[in-house]
Amino acid sequence: MNNNIIKNSHKTYNISLLLLVFFLLNFSTISAQQKAAVIDENTEEISLGRLFVYQEDKKSELTIDNIEKPVNASSFLPSDKKDFNFGFTPSAYWFKFQIKDNTTLHKQYFLELDYPPMDKIEFFSKDEAGIWKSRSFGDFRPFGERPVLYKNYLIPIQHKNSEVQTYYIRITTGGSLQFTPTLYSSEKLSAHIALSEILIGIWYGGFLVMFLYNLFIYFTLKDISYLYYCIFIAIYSIGVQASIQGHAFQYLWSNSIWWASEVMVIAIFVSMVFSMLFTLNFLYTKKFAPFAHKLIWGYIALCSIGTIACFFIPYSVAISFGTMGLLVLSMLLLYAGISTYRAGNRAALFFTVAWSCFFVGVIIQVFVARNILPNEGLMKVSSAIGSFIEVIFLSIALADKIRIFRVEKEKAQAEVVASVKENERIILEQNQNLESKVQERTQELQQKQEEIMSQNEELQQNQEEILAQREFIETKNKELMEVNDQVGQSIQYASTIQRALLPSSVEILKHATDYFNIYLPKNVVSGDFYWYAKVDNQLFFAAVDCTGHGVPGAFMRMIGNTLLNEIVKEARVFSPERILTLLHEGVVKDLRQTETGNTDGMDVCLVRIDVDSNDIADTENQQNKTFQLTFAGAKRPLYIYQNNQITEIRGDRMHVGGTQLSHQTESSYHNQVITVQKGDCIYLSSDGLVDSPNPKREKFSNDRLKTLLLTYAKEPMHLQKKFLLDELFSFQKSTPQRDDVLLMGIRI
Repeated sequence: MNNNIIKNSHKTYNISLLLLVFFLLNFSTISAQQKAAVIDENTEEISLGRLFVYQEDKKSELTIDNIEKPVNASSFLPSDKKDFNFGFTPSAYWFKFQIKDNTTLHKQYFLELDYPPMDKIEFFSKDEAGIWKSRSFGDFRPFGERPVLYKNYLIPIQHKNSEVQTYYIRITTGGSLQFTPTLYSSEKLSAHIALSEILIGIWYGGFLVMFLYNLFIYFTLKDISYLYYCIFIAIYSIGVQASIQGHAFQYLWSNSIWWASEVMVIAIFVSMVFSMLFTLNFLYTKKFAPFAHKLIWGYIALCSIGTIACFFIPYSVAISFGTMGLLVLSMLLLYAGISTYRAGNRAALFFTVAWSCFFVGVIIQVFVARNILPNEGLMKVSSAIGSFIEVIFLSIALADKIRIFRVEKEKAQAEVVASVKENERIILEQNQNLESKVQERTQELQQKQEEIMSQNEELQQNQEEILAQREFIETKNKELMEVNDQVGQSIQYASTIQRALLPSSVEILKHATDYFNIYLPKNVVSGDFYWYAKVDNQLFFAAVDCTGHGVPGAFMRMIGNTLLNEIVKEARVFSPERILTLLHEGVVKDLRQTETGNTDGMDVCLVRIDVDSNDIADTENQQNKTFQLTFAGAKRPLYIYQNNQITEIRGDRMHVGGTQLSHQTESSYHNQVITVQKGDCIYLSSDGLVDSPNPKREKFSNDRLKTLLLTYAKEPMHLQKKFLLDELFSFQKSTPQRDDVLLMGIRI
């Protein structure tokens, strides 16, 4: 029995020995797969990325006590890159590397992990007794506990012998897990830190200069855009970029663990809010891009909710939303910049370029954080570079705004100086004239004094006559007031009749998609009028500017309206050029201008639109339907909005009636045929609008009118009318109206 026991014990021993040999061979094979970093006398810097092996601990269960067990040791994977980037991951990652020091001095080296926003880093090394010791790093510990007080993680490593030493690093973080491991000597590390701090110092200095510059401008101009911009610069540079670079934790809140962990994502949302407030004020989106204006306000509300949510949701969730939010913000602000630039806001050009740079930098940074792009080269600092270029271009945009303000101010000052000099000249001339007149008046007064004495008696006699005349004047004054009231009532009634004779908007809208008219008589009655007729399948529109205004213009208007009705509705003449010719002959005949030399007449913009059996307003399902428009003008143009541009079609230079009788021929007026389609707009006007003056005696001008028509042409007609009236009244300010104003707008 004892022999059996001995035999069994021998068998057990042999099996155990074989397992031990197999384990040692297997473990030595695994270990042989990893190369050690070799330090010699000339080693100053080693990139350790390709010398690391790593494994993912999805359940965060592995400890240093069981990481070297065969089942775990065999799970390590080799690295083929010098940089590690695992994106946003909830897993813990273990890294293993080996170092062999072939020097005799065994100097101290430092391992740098160059991505500050990592939560928890544990570094494991063996002491002289072969027992694993750990040191903890990361932004979950106060900054002052680091062995080297630097923004990146610096882990001191010093060999005591020339054997290969093995080290482990375990990292967990709620943000992006990315870093480049590099081993530096003390001397090389000092040079590396100095160069790095100089470069980032230039970046901070640029942001500080832009902040102080625009803050000074805000206090000078009191423009809220500059204040929003300064707040955006401050929050983004300190809260976001300084947190990514590690300087915020190093210098501002070294002992505030929770705040250091959460500040970056909170700053992302807050900076987005102020960047959008700046955009709304700087680009005037409410006027130039209403749809983008609404989108931005909606996104401001979302970012405000996101800011509050950062205090309650996990950091890993908040940072994911924050980085994606930056992409959405960049695209939204690019859309707003392009929209306002196309609407005529020149300052939007610099704005769009600025946010394009920011967008490129942010999208690269987000792709790096999500392990879509490699974490190397300029890609590491893409958002810092993009934001710096953005700040420069936005400052250029704001400076351009100041330049425009300065030019306008200098122009106003020059006008004031010229006015002052002119006043001085006038005062000097008046003083000289006054002195000479005083001398003359003194002599005259001496002569008059004698005359006054003699006239005094006559005055006493005249006094009785004056009293009698005053009674007569008071009686006549009452009579004149009664007559004036009657005339005023008559003119007011004539105005009512005039407006009643104008085409009904309801009638026009039966045959047009949309319509408006601006009709502002200078006096109670007007010499301008608009005319409309539908005969068969033809629509006629006319804007007529008669000579004069008030009562004389009203009589000319009555003649013109009557003649147009007779020519088109009764005589059924449909060619615009022929209508103007007959209108001219009718005015000459009715006013007997060949006999009396009378020069009154009118300027006319006349349009005929040929439609099918259906009217324009009935072609809602025919969006590509085209119509033939025939135009003839007597010194008045036609404006057409189509294909996102305004075209001015000039009329002939021949007046209807008046002084050009000897030059009138059958070919004085000409038809111009244009093809239009559903949705196009046409505008007919008198010259009262473009000739309207402002207090500086500047005219509203034809170019200004065309620019405004292009700006507002896509709006509904009632809004076009409102915007155009607002622009006119803003331009005129307190200047009295000089002429009748007439403008018709018809959407095909």
